[in-house]
Amino acid sequence: AFTLVLLITMVQLARQYSLAPASISTTDVIIEVADIPVTEQILRPPPPVRPSIPIPTEDESIPEDETIAFTKIDLSDLPPPPPPTEEDDEPAIFVAYDEPPKIIGGFAEVNKHLKYPKLAVNAGIEGTVIVKVLVGVDGKAEKLEVIKAKPSNIGFEESAIEALKKVKWEPARTRDRKVRVWVSIPVRFNLAG
Repeated sequence: AFTLVLLITMVQLARQYSLAPASISTTDVIIEVADIPVTEQILRPPPPVRPSIPIPTEDESIPEDETIAFTKIDLSDLPPPPPPTEEDDEPAIFVAYDEPPKIIGGFAEVNKHLKYPKLAVNAGIEGTVIVKVLVGVDGKAEKLEVIKAKPSNIGFEESAIEALKKVKWEPARTRDRKVRVWVSIPVRFNLAG
């Protein structure tokens, strides 16, 4: 009975709603056609005339300053080339490499040869020296240059250079070939160590 009363009530309520489609108001679309002016192409000026190449002539009616005189070059008196310098005989220094050069024994090997300057020990000063080393294909340090020393002029620079001269290097490699390269090595001086 309850279900029947509910069903009748729903049917009565549904009759009050209209299922007719709602009216949609339409707006008129106005399309305006505008005249677009034709674009004008501006002509570029012609390129300048190429200068003419003077041609030697034997005609005497042409003034002397406009003729080209015949020049004969004698190449038999050339001096010999200069002798090759020592730098030309050296192998090339590579910048890019696949494997960097390594100190054989690591920094422990550098520390074995490192001597702390007496002046720095007495003053209780610690420091760092950055040394640029040219490592050859034979594993020896060919050239050494101090890039930066902090603090400087206490003896750290000389001690770092002497220690890096004594260590052996494993040379850098490019495609399984040993090459000469520059490498920067920081050397630290600590009183505790």
